[in-house]
Amino acid sequence: MTENTNSDKFARVMAIVSLAVAICAILVAYLQQNSALDEQKRQFQILQKEDLTVRLNPSVDGTIRIASHNLGSLGRVVQIPWEVSLSNTGNQKLSLMQYSISTGPSPDFTSYSGIDGGIMTIDQKTVKLPLVLEPGESRSLVMYVGVLVTPKVYDAISIKSDSNIQTNSSLKLSLAKQGMDLYGNTVDYQEFPGGGYMMTIDNENRKSPTFWCKVITGRGNVFLASAAE
Repeated sequence: MTENTNSDKFARVMAIVSLAVAICAILVAYLQQNSALDEQKRQFQILQKEDLTVRLNPSVDGTIRIASHNLGSLGRVVQIPWEVSLSNTGNQKLSLMQYSISTGPSPDFTSYSGIDGGIMTIDQKTVKLPLVLEPGESRSLVMYVGVLVTPKVYDAISIKSDSNIQTNSSLKLSLAKQGMDLYGNTVDYQEFPGGGYMMTIDNENRKSPTFWCKVITGRGNVFLASAAE
C-alpha cells in the first residue's frame, strides 16, 4: 500500500513538473513571438517615417528686391536671397506641400507683408509646390527673405534701372560706405591703397534678426530651420 501511495505521489509530482515545463515553453514562445512582432513594427515605423533636413544659409550673393510693402514708421521691405537646402534623409518619398517664413525667437512669432519673397531655383525659375523629394535626394534653392529696414536704410538703397540692379554683396558695401548695414547697425568702413577695405560692425546692441523656415509635408509633418545673418 505504501509503495502504491509513493508511486501515486511521484506520478502527480511529475505531472505537475511536466505541466510547468509546458507552460514555460508556451510562455517563452509567446514572448519570443511578441518580441519579433515588436521588432517588425519598429522596423516598419522606421521605414515609414518621414525625415527632412532643412538648412538656411544667409551668406550667399544674388540680386536683391525692393518690395512694394510700406509699413510706415516701421520701414520698408527689402528681399534678400538666402540659400535653403532640403534633404530627404528618410526612406519615404516626401511631398512638400507648404512652407512659411517668420522672424523672432520662435517659429511663427512675427510675420509681415513681403517677408516671403518666394522660392526660386538657382537659375531663377519659380519653384512650384508640391515639391517631391525621393529618398536620399537633396535640393538647393534660393529663398527670398523680406528684411524690414528702417526708413534711413531704405533711403540709402536705390535701384534705378535693370542695368543698375544691386546684388547682396554690392548693397552691403554701399551701405557700409555710409556707415550702416541692412539692419541699421553702425559700421566702421575703411579703405586702403590698392582697393582694399575693412568693414567692422559695432557689436554693442547689434541687431541681427533670426528668420525661420517651416516646411510641411503632405502627411502634415513639420520641419524647421532658423538662421541669422
